[in-house]
Amino acid sequence: MTESSLISVVIPAHNEEDYIPACLEAVKRAASALPDAGPDGVETVVVANRCTDRTAEIAAGFGAKVVENDARSIAQVRNAGVRASRGGIVVTVDADSVMSEQALREVREMLESGRFIGGGTPVRFDRMSAGIFFSAMYVAWNLIPSCCGTKPRFPAACSGSTGGISTRSADSTKAS
Repeated sequence: MTESSLISVVIPAHNEEDYIPACLEAVKRAASALPDAGPDGVETVVVANRCTDRTAEIAAGFGAKVVENDARSIAQVRNAGVRASRGGIVVTVDADSVMSEQALREVREMLESGRFIGGGTPVRFDRMSAGIFFSAMYVAWNLIPSCCGTKPRFPAACSGSTGGISTRSADSTKAS
């Protein structure tokens, strides 16, 4: 297996001991579904970000390469994982997420087609809560200006009691 054909899966994780086993199992299933590479064609890198639980230990038990990182920016955490990876293709997935069995095959096929240089994926929540809903709305709200060139306005009654919509940019979001 050459490094250019190796797929690296980078997983940033902060105290994810309850979720990372399902994530790593899903990566193994997706690796096994690669027709000509199999599990040896996939490298898993878990970036243990300021963990105080067993996340790193669990990841190592699954055979993942574990990188310790103390950054407080999710971009820096992901980048630490990318720097530690060896693959010609790099896929990132959150530790509390589960990729589909065909995800790595589809990523490789799309990149090798020459029509794509990167991508994303739709999200399907296992559950819904007020926190998830409002977080999704916050993200959507902050994307509207870049998509439409304007920011919609709420009546004063909607924003007055809460102090309004945060003006922090999405780039200042910190890793959990």
